[in-house]
Amino acid sequence: MSDKTDAQVRSLILQVLYKKRRESTRDRSVNRETMIKSLEVEKDVLDYHMEYLAEKKLISISIPTISIPPNSDWVSAEITAQGIDHVDSGK
Repeated sequence: MSDKTDAQVRSLILQVLYKKRRESTRDRSVNRETMIKSLEVEKDVLDYHMEYLAEKKLISISIPTISIPPNSDWVSAEITAQGIDHVDSGK
């Protein structure tokens, strides 16, 4: 179990995605496994926060249209312009 608060996890997610976008304009996404390792959180915890941030339109997540076995797990994510503004505003 992570000792990070929900707000800290969401902030860290945005920071990781923001950094990736600043470093690479061509490959702006971060895959799921990299996020799990970077943040040192459990998959369920990360997935919860990723869905929340996507609903707020701060990030976009990619879900494969065809997968075997079928699932709705996201495979990569990137920060949106709205997410960048959110990070820049220091919220």
